[in-house]
Amino acid sequence: MRAHARLVACFDNGRTVLRELRSMAPLTLFPRRHSGAEAVVHLVNSATAPLGGDELRLEVHVGPGASLRLSGVAAALALPGPRGEPSSSTVDIEVAEGGALEYLPEPTVVTARANHTAILRAELAENSRFHTREVLVLGRAGERPGRLRSIVQVRRGGVPALRQTQTAGEPGLDGALSVLAGHRVLATDLDFGGPARSRGIGRLVVTHPAGRRRHARYRAGDGRRCCHEKALLLEILIRGPYLRWYPARTKTCRPAGAPAGRGTGTIHRQWLPPDENYPAVQ
Repeated sequence: MRAHARLVACFDNGRTVLRELRSMAPLTLFPRRHSGAEAVVHLVNSATAPLGGDELRLEVHVGPGASLRLSGVAAALALPGPRGEPSSSTVDIEVAEGGALEYLPEPTVVTARANHTAILRAELAENSRFHTREVLVLGRAGERPGRLRSIVQVRRGGVPALRQTQTAGEPGLDGALSVLAGHRVLATDLDFGGPARSRGIGRLVVTHPAGRRRHARYRAGDGRRCCHEKALLLEILIRGPYLRWYPARTKTCRPAGAPAGRGTGTIHRQWLPPDENYPAVQ
């Protein structure tokens, strides 16, 4: 199956309007009525997808001054095809000057024998805002996952800001401490153009199923902490009701020719236990 969906949001008369909303099964877009400046659209899988052989593509364009929140409704289940064909899903994002996009898909579950590639490409203007998350669940209960390749490419102001590839499904690599360390759920939160952190200090709140909350504070901790944008990597290992956290590491990741002091944004990565009631990060 090949599907191509497209969403265009523009700012008009004090609020965000949807100039184009084109769905194609299984990528179905449902707008929600709103009265504020932000438009809200839900992304629904109207058919089981992705299956082996599927090629899915979603385009999202946010115009100058527009604000859009695109959120998923249910998890995506990557399933194998009848002849072992690979599947792919591509999300192309463009956010203009002064625009803001919050893209919050639900988890992707990679089942046994699946071979799936997920690609996210974002082109951001210098003064835009972009926030997204990715939750990868490797296998259903009691099964080994298939193969997964997740690619994230972000450019901001014409300068490469982030290029990342995550692979899973190889037992030898998945168990390595430098890769997945045997964990089956990986969550990544990415934020570009958020409020400045003058001293690189933030707070992470983890809510457990029983309602208990844990707070962790982190600090960039290098001599350039007044820089507006840094790439902060916060790694968290959660086991049951306990939270063990490691101080953030600062990465400038500045491409050649980029002005000093420009980093890539804020990246939070966390390992979650293979429990169906894994904690939510706010």
